[in-house]
Amino acid sequence: MQHALSTLTFVFLCVGLIGCDTMPNPGKLASHPLSPDNATRGQGYTSNNDLLTTDLGYAQPQKPGTNPTAGHYGANQAGTHRQGQYTAEMLREMEEENRQLAAEEGGWTPEVLFEDATQALGYGQNKEIAEKLFAQGRETFDRALQLQKTNAAEAKKVFSSAGKIFSKAADRGEGTTVHANSLFYAGESLFAASEYKEALVAYRALLKFHETTIHLKTTRQRLFAIAKYWEDVYEKQQKSGGAAVHFIPNYFGSQIPPMLQMSKTVEVYEDVINPNAGSEIAIKSLRRIGDFYFRHRYYDEACDYYKLLIEQNGDKDRYAYVQAIKSHLNSYQGAEYTPRPLTTAKKLCETALTLFPLRKTDADRKFQAEIRKLHQETLNLLAEQRWQLAKVYEAKGYYRAARMSYGQLLLEHKNSPLVKPTLKRLAEIKDYPDRPRDYLSWLDPILPEEVRRK
Repeated sequence: MQHALSTLTFVFLCVGLIGCDTMPNPGKLASHPLSPDNATRGQGYTSNNDLLTTDLGYAQPQKPGTNPTAGHYGANQAGTHRQGQYTAEMLREMEEENRQLAAEEGGWTPEVLFEDATQALGYGQNKEIAEKLFAQGRETFDRALQLQKTNAAEAKKVFSSAGKIFSKAADRGEGTTVHANSLFYAGESLFAASEYKEALVAYRALLKFHETTIHLKTTRQRLFAIAKYWEDVYEKQQKSGGAAVHFIPNYFGSQIPPMLQMSKTVEVYEDVINPNAGSEIAIKSLRRIGDFYFRHRYYDEACDYYKLLIEQNGDKDRYAYVQAIKSHLNSYQGAEYTPRPLTTAKKLCETALTLFPLRKTDADRKFQAEIRKLHQETLNLLAEQRWQLAKVYEAKGYYRAARMSYGQLLLEHKNSPLVKPTLKRLAEIKDYPDRPRDYLSWLDPILPEEVRRK
């Protein structure tokens, strides 16, 4: 009794929330190429898995009317990094830790108080009520399927209503057999209503609590379609507003988040990748993320995703090797900076030439020619690195080290345009002293041994 009274102060805060729709229904935006009614060429929403139609193939995907930008060498920008994803097991461990903490603190955590309040007011978990809500949602869902044949706009409103009913069923059925189906149909209904940000919540909850659900394949395809649509919206805004636009505000529509950024789109693609790494749809998601970063000149992030693509599909994917090499070359800052991107690109070129030997087809010859061109470009940049290092030694008077650096350039880069200038410079400094003159050598005999210059 005492514990129940202790929750009364929190109950009044929850009354305004209890019974409210789990997912809001903001106003609609205009339809788009990936919306359900357009995806099936006017047929409306369909439960078939026919939304995943993008064929990336070997050639780099291009937007309608646009070309991918490769950027300029040395023009890398700092970008956002991928955010880590929690597995279902990790989430369960965190929930258990929270419960233990609640027990130690006498039950005074917000989660426990809210759960007690909802149970006290009769809004807690109840399998019987969840089953009734699910049946009501299925009836509404089926009615929307029939209605879309004659009135697509009205059908979207009915789908939206069905999504709210399924969401309530999921809230009341957590921990029961109804929970997974309620979450899935909530996502399907809201997806059909073009309310993608609310559908994403349902799909993510399904993957979080039921990672082995029978709806996993369809869920991944819906997530891929949502991510691709958000990517198209972002690209269109970038094209019309310029590269200075880094987010798209949206406070009333239900198709995109309030602040659509690159990271939001990448996170949805990663939701597709994480539960099924190595699958066809995961490979396509990795490629989309890599290309997305590459087009916007976030070359370091693009390198990370192309590397994952090579690890999962490297012996088959020539495109991943080409893009990874280009990303490393574009992330190179210049001869005054670290040559690590160049050495990595050189290794990738040599690996690609070994994995994909020259054959008789035109595609093989084209690929080999492109890799050899990139390889030679990488070698030339490495030669510039060696030339710059020799110049630094010369400026400090260490001519012996400069001669050694020039000699290394001639040995490793015989086809470089710098060969002739290197030979000329070697002839000019061949008689120069190995080290600069030491003007303070007379101090050594009079200084104590422990403080003498080494």
